Amino acid sequence: MLSLGLGYRALVIGSTGTIGAGFVAALKQDPNCSLVVEVSRRDMPGFALEDEASLAAAATQCA
Repeated sequence: MLSLGLGYRALVIGSTGTIGAGFVAALKQDPNCSLVVEVSRRDMPGFALEDEASLAAAATQCA
């Protein structure tokens, strides 16, 4: 993550799974990371990568 620079922002899709949660924890500990946005089906009921309307709704919520 050193190549991302100071103040980078991260989006973790699948943040409640084991791997996603690990990424979230690592990103939150990185002093260069200014924001971590977490997205999962658990937090956003109906969220599905294959559903364009679902992606649009998630993008709106993250904005």
